[in-house]
Amino acid sequence: MKRYLPAIVLLIWISNLYAQSPSGIESAEFVIEKERENKLPPAPRSFERINFTPYWIKDSSFSNTPSFQIIELSLPALAPLQAQTEPQKARISKEEVQSGTLIQGGFGNYGTPLLLLRHAQKVSDELSYHAAFTHRSSATGPSGDNKSGDAYNQLRIGSRHRLHPSWLVKPSAGFERRGFYFYGYEPTQLESIQRDSIKQYLQRFDLEVDIQSVQLKSPWRIEARPSFYHFNDRFNAREQTFHLPLKIQYQKIRLWQAGLDMEWLYNRRTDSSRINRSLLQWRPYFQWQNEQWDLQAAARITLDNDSTLNSSLHIYPDVAVAYHFLVDFTAKVGVRGRMQANTLYGLTQQNPWLAPEIQLLHTHIPIEVYAGLQITPSPAWRFEPLVSVSWQQYRPFFVNSSLDSARFVVRYNTEMMQQSEVSLQAEYNNGRGFYWKLQGSLWKYALNNKETLLTEAYHLPTWAFNSRLSWLPLPKWEVQMQGQWMGGIRALRPDGSTTTLQALFDMGLYNRYQFNEHLGAFIQASNIFGQSYSRYLYYPSRKITFIGGLSYRF
Repeated sequence: MKRYLPAIVLLIWISNLYAQSPSGIESAEFVIEKERENKLPPAPRSFERINFTPYWIKDSSFSNTPSFQIIELSLPALAPLQAQTEPQKARISKEEVQSGTLIQGGFGNYGTPLLLLRHAQKVSDELSYHAAFTHRSSATGPSGDNKSGDAYNQLRIGSRHRLHPSWLVKPSAGFERRGFYFYGYEPTQLESIQRDSIKQYLQRFDLEVDIQSVQLKSPWRIEARPSFYHFNDRFNAREQTFHLPLKIQYQKIRLWQAGLDMEWLYNRRTDSSRINRSLLQWRPYFQWQNEQWDLQAAARITLDNDSTLNSSLHIYPDVAVAYHFLVDFTAKVGVRGRMQANTLYGLTQQNPWLAPEIQLLHTHIPIEVYAGLQITPSPAWRFEPLVSVSWQQYRPFFVNSSLDSARFVVRYNTEMMQQSEVSLQAEYNNGRGFYWKLQGSLWKYALNNKETLLTEAYHLPTWAFNSRLSWLPLPKWEVQMQGQWMGGIRALRPDGSTTTLQALFDMGLYNRYQFNEHLGAFIQASNIFGQSYSRYLYYPSRKITFIGGLSYRF
């Protein structure tokens, strides 16, 4: 990793030389504020233009996060979708931002210490810095005592500059490391296994520069976010990825706009052999809107070098129409397709217990049809029912290896699979310190009868409900709860038989009280009802976990 350190120093130093005009710390990953009261975002008072992209689809086509994974993790958990809780980031104005340092420490069950360090420094109106460090480790876990412990460390640094009155630049760099064990064995078998033989770690170093045009009077909007990361595990797996997203938008008059979204992903994966993969996507689009209609027409042109499809050139449709019957009632329909990139790092974010030599293929989604409503009966309430049907090929599924049941291999559907989804999102925000959100989805997967390695959609849920509540009983007291209920997950045993995992129910809680401008206390817990469940076969989750501690800012 030392060879990357000069690049970090050079990146930050060059940005300092060119800083010329005012800015704040608006987009820092955290802020240190003095005598700030917690405030939730105000409730919407007027109808917002509908978003053509369904909420279950991420902005980037290179994101491989499943649509049902909506819980934001405050502390990375080994079991994906294990509910955790984090404070909601308050929306603050530039005038409220203060330079300062925050130290937060705590301790919890399973022998879990927590340490967070945050620092923000506003050098001048032209320049600001931020840095953050997080450490969390658990000595024991749900099985085999110290053979299921885990640890997580993350360091991030960044800055924010105005290189010119029209340009904003935000470079950042980071390093993260996750240590854990392959503990997915029978308890009696786990006792006889040497702890070091099942040890694993995943570590990632990344660099990113966000460049934005911020000239309000110009009809042009340009944003580029080049990034690079190096990822490796304890064994032979290595991955280097360069990602270049570029967005260009032109809007001369209010009713229409045109633009180009482009993304290039270059991925080099090394295990016993080296594979170079490239994925390039262009998306020219045109959008027109008036008081009743929103129309969008686009095409996604993709070039890739995966050898799984007959052609490396693919053209996907991307058309959407929205009609506003009333100011608070809108209907929308759309058709779109895309190529979903799959990387080794992305797969480990979903399931870290992977076997070596995992095959990597991009997911081909030639068409997806969706329709929905957006209903805002009052300024506080919003509802979005949605339905969609998509056809997918080479989607990754996790299956326990027949050679080692504690490690997972990845299988892909070689024939087209149909996925149907019905979902509902409801939000309530009274603008006075109470916010509640519920999202629920039902899925149906129809695999082709010609599939030889897949007969079911292994380790994918058929239903899931997620809820989040934020409440400010007092100006200095913040309460948050979030819960997750998920089921219908089928898994394939190494002997070829199938099983249904127990439904997952997990409730998390976060409490924070700020005694004065410097001292605060917090307690957070997950799985507060002590439910025993497994997101992946043979990997039980921890029961109730909690961490309590103090924070000090200066």
